[in-house]
Amino acid sequence: MQKYSNNFSPGRTRSLPSRAHPRIVAATASYSALIQILSSEPQLYQVAQFGLYGLVLLALLESVVNSRIAVGNWAIALIALAILYSQFTRVVASLALNVDLFGRDVLVVPLLMTFIGVNGNLSERETRFTAVVYGASTAVAGWTVIYLYRDTAAFEGAYFFAQKNQVGALLGAAIALLLYVFWRSAIRATSTSRGLAVSALLIAINFLALLEIRSRSAIVGVSVLLLLLFLKSMFSADIGAPGRVRIGLGAALVSLLAGPQIVSAVHESIFLGYDATDINAVSANRVDVYLQSLRFSLDNFLWGELVHDSSIFDPHNFLLYHIQNFGFVLSIGYIVVYVVIVVLLVKQWIGTPLGSMAAWAFLFTVSVFTSFLEYAQPFGPGSTQLIAWYLFGRALGNESERA
Repeated sequence: MQKYSNNFSPGRTRSLPSRAHPRIVAATASYSALIQILSSEPQLYQVAQFGLYGLVLLALLESVVNSRIAVGNWAIALIALAILYSQFTRVVASLALNVDLFGRDVLVVPLLMTFIGVNGNLSERETRFTAVVYGASTAVAGWTVIYLYRDTAAFEGAYFFAQKNQVGALLGAAIALLLYVFWRSAIRATSTSRGLAVSALLIAINFLALLEIRSRSAIVGVSVLLLLLFLKSMFSADIGAPGRVRIGLGAALVSLLAGPQIVSAVHESIFLGYDATDINAVSANRVDVYLQSLRFSLDNFLWGELVHDSSIFDPHNFLLYHIQNFGFVLSIGYIVVYVVIVVLLVKQWIGTPLGSMAAWAFLFTVSVFTSFLEYAQPFGPGSTQLIAWYLFGRALGNESERA
């Protein structure tokens, strides 16, 4: 295939990789985690975000200089078209309705991070390093938040504070990325025993913080990922009988030594302060809101609350939230990107051996399942999903290069 020297072409372009890129990515990931310590202090948090914007722009500039755009990848093209459509319809609707519809837009940042990832050049070793740095930063942020705010707000015995779901999403992303490193290293023997021990320790520290914060949606997402990993490990083509025996024995050992304590901690984090026999109570009234939102959205499918007032509480579900608030016309871009992620995610779990699965699949497994219970993921909240979109773009870029 012909190679082009210009930075944008019908096929792809390549230039010499920049070794600054991995350091910028690791710094951005770490910084995005650490500034969550200030999430309960809006003024300080806004100031800290300028530093994050600077790091993202630096990574974007580095990506433009070292561009190797692959526009032939169907997922990249479809996502780009969906985002362009979303922005165009928002401009038209904002002018027609005299209302700002850009403040709550969630597609631009994922587009930037996907673009940076497409032009990224992290090696497997650098990915492991980024995961460890990110996991250590989330552990510091999570436990600092717990120390600062654990006694300031309580609700029926459960630990709550205003940004618990944001910090929970951050911890969930870190756990997912560390599980990728741990599982891949164990299967491929690409890491030392010390590296595996560090990954396992950071997973435990972040998971304990997640239980303490009681971000129940993130706990559910991480639990689903662990279950899928165990099931795929038992049936994956790249794991032989000895590997399955080791995984089974390891799971049995963990269950024997800490199983009751883990089950008790998870049960308390999810059900403390709720009537476990009432699904609506356990879901914090989500079920009732989902039903109300579904009826409203079917009756006002095209424009939602943009043209029809509603007193329904914002549903904590990604698709319902956007269709209720913005209608199908303005939400179709979000839905297309979401469906692309889900389709590619299913292909990863069904058609890819465990040792070859991409890092983004681990991250998006947690955020997609969390999106059934929260309205921001897999695009947010805040900057908690930056690393997921970056790794997604990196995987698409690598796939395009092989085409």
